[in-house]
Amino acid sequence: MATATPIRGGYNRPAEIAVTEDQLKKFKAAARAMWREKDLEPIMVFLAEYFNVPIPNAEVGEQYSNCYDPTTKTIYIDKHSVVSLLHEYWHHARHVLGLENTEEGARTFSVTLYAVTFPNLYRQMVEAGRLYWY
Repeated sequence: MATATPIRGGYNRPAEIAVTEDQLKKFKAAARAMWREKDLEPIMVFLAEYFNVPIPNAEVGEQYSNCYDPTTKTIYIDKHSVVSLLHEYWHHARHVLGLENTEEGARTFSVTLYAVTFPNLYRQMVEAGRLYWY
């Protein structure tokens, strides 16, 4: 079991997630499907299995702000952003499981999983100013 620790402000920060090498491979393939084919299904299935929760509804479109609506169990994201989808899925999972649901927790989960899976892309996004929380 690998413990994911992204860099935040130049310091290692304890992660809130633990992933196996097999899970990282599955996530990487699912994220690539989302980027290449605009297909959310593989990543939604991966996250449902990871959190052991039902798959929520999801809608993608420029008209949306990134958010999770617990009343309809729907994730709304404005583009096919893996980090945004991870963030909103964390809110869904925590809501369904009846656990504490904070913005900091969602940011930590989404950025950590992305950073561990795609370290070079993560660094590029930070350096380009496209990832504002790290």
